[in-house]
Amino acid sequence: MVQKHFPRRPIKVEPFWQKQSSRIVSGIAGIALFVTAIVVLGYSIRPLLQEDVCDGLPDGVTEADGEKVGYRLCGMPFWAGDDEKGIWENKIYEANRTVRKEDKRGFVTILVVTSLASPDGPESVVPETQGLSGVYAAQREINERGSGPKVRLAVVNTGRGGAKVKEALDEVQDLIDADKNDADKNRVIGAVTSINSTVLAKKELQRLDDVGIVQVSPTMTADGFGSKMHHFFQLVSPNKLQSDAVIHYVVTSANGKVGHLLQVSPGGPDDLYVTSLFDAVQGHLEELKSARIDFQRLAWSQGGNGDLSIACAKRGEYEAVFFGGRYIQFGEFAEDLRDACGRKMPKLIADDSTSRFLMDAKLTRGMRYGIEATIVSRGPLLTCAQLNTLTGKDPSWRRDFADALRDATGRCSDPQSRDDALAGGWTPNAYDAVELLHDPFTYAQVEDPDKMRSQLSVKLEETNGVERGTVSPIHFADRVSDRGVWLYHVPELRTMFAAGRSPAKDSATPVMCYGNSYAEETAPGRCVAPSASSSTRK
Repeated sequence: MVQKHFPRRPIKVEPFWQKQSSRIVSGIAGIALFVTAIVVLGYSIRPLLQEDVCDGLPDGVTEADGEKVGYRLCGMPFWAGDDEKGIWENKIYEANRTVRKEDKRGFVTILVVTSLASPDGPESVVPETQGLSGVYAAQREINERGSGPKVRLAVVNTGRGGAKVKEALDEVQDLIDADKNDADKNRVIGAVTSINSTVLAKKELQRLDDVGIVQVSPTMTADGFGSKMHHFFQLVSPNKLQSDAVIHYVVTSANGKVGHLLQVSPGGPDDLYVTSLFDAVQGHLEELKSARIDFQRLAWSQGGNGDLSIACAKRGEYEAVFFGGRYIQFGEFAEDLRDACGRKMPKLIADDSTSRFLMDAKLTRGMRYGIEATIVSRGPLLTCAQLNTLTGKDPSWRRDFADALRDATGRCSDPQSRDDALAGGWTPNAYDAVELLHDPFTYAQVEDPDKMRSQLSVKLEETNGVERGTVSPIHFADRVSDRGVWLYHVPELRTMFAAGRSPAKDSATPVMCYGNSYAEETAPGRCVAPSASSSTRK
C-alpha cells in the first residue's frame, strides 16, 4: 500500500502584540454581550418592576401609527429615554403614588390632555414640557397645603399634533367609566386640555363634555371652539380679541398713512385656530377701510409657493403682513418674505402661536439675520427676577404661583436665575387651570366628587371679588376669558437669546397691551380697553 502524505500546514506564529489584541477584542466582545443581556433583561423585567412600584394604579396606553397614546397615572413617561423632557412626567407619577396611599383627605383625578410630540416641522416641545411643570407645581401645592381632596394627574398623550386624540380618549373612557363603587377610579372631575384646535379635536373632546368632565384649556383660542360644550372653558382670550389687538396696532402704527394689510393663513380648513383667526380679522374690514388701509389675503404655502413681492414696502405707504398660521411655518415664511423683499421688508406681525419663539431658543438659532417682527403674546412675559421680587402689593395668585414653582420644581430658587422657558406663560396658565378645577372642592369639602363636578362650571364663572390668575386676571363670560393680549417687538429674531439676552429681559420690547391685565404692569401706559363684543362669544 502506498502511504499518502498530505502536505503539512505551516504553523503560523503570531506576534505577541497580535495575540494580546485578539484577547482584548474577545474581552470587549464578551463585555458587550454581557451589557446587551443586562439591558434586554432590564427591559424585560421593567414592566414587572413598574407594576410593583405603581401599586395597581391603572393606565391605558395603545400604539397608533408607531406612537404610544392614551393615559398614564404611573410608569414609564411617554417621553421615555429623554430625561429632560420626561422629568415632569416622572415627578407627577411619583406624586400620584403618594396620593394613592393617602385616604384621609380623599382625592380627585384631573386629566392632563396634551400632545407630547411635535407636528411635522421644527420641533418645539418646550411649551408642552412647561405645561407639565405647571400642573405638577399645582398638584404639589394642593397636596401639601392640607385643605380639600388631594389631586392625581392622569397624563393623556394625544399624539403628534393631537392627531390621535380619538385613540387616546378611547383609553381614557375606561378610566371614566370605571365601577362607581371603586373609590380609586371614580374620581375624574376635570381636564386641563392643551391640544391643537382642530375639527377632530372638537368632535372628540365633546365626549368628555357629554359625561360632565369640566375642561379648562390654558392654550386653545379658536373662536366658538367650546360653544356646544357646556363644561369647556377657554382660560386665554379667543382669537376675536387677538384680531382686535392686531387691527388696533395696525391702525395706530399706520398713523393715517394709506396702506395695506396682508394676511397669510397657511393651513387647511380642519385647523380651526387658523380659520377662526382669519375670519376674525375679516370682521374688521370696515374699520380698516375707514383708516384707508386695504386688506387682502396673501397666498403662500411651505416650499416657497406664492408670490410675496406684493407685500414689500412701498415709498410713502404703510405695509404690514400678519402671519396667521402655526409656529412651525413661521420661520420659513419669514425667510421667504426676507428673500422677496430684501431691505423693503414690510412690518411683520405674527400671531400668538408664534410666541413659542419668545421662549424656545432652539427655534431662532437657524434663522437668517435681518428678520424683524412683532409677536402676539397672551400676557406679559414673566421672569424669575419678577417672581423673586414680589411684595404684598402684587396679585395673590402670582405670589402663590411663585412659591409653588420654587418649592415644587426648584425653578427660580436662585435670585439670579434665568429661565427663558417661563416667559411664554404655559407654566403659570397650566398651574391656574388645576387650581381653578380644584378650588370649589377646597372650600366646599365635598365628599361626592360627582355632585361637586356638576356645580364646577357654575363656580368657575364666579369670582367672588377675588382676582384669580397668575399672568393676568381671569374673568369668564360664557366660559371664555377676556385676558389681555400683549404685542412684543423683536428687532432681530436670530439674536433674541444670544450673548445672555432673553426676550423677557431685553431683546423683546412690549409695544401694546390690549384687554384685561393687572393695572400695575400695563405697558406702554394703560392697556387698551377692548370693544364690548370682544369678550363675548361669537
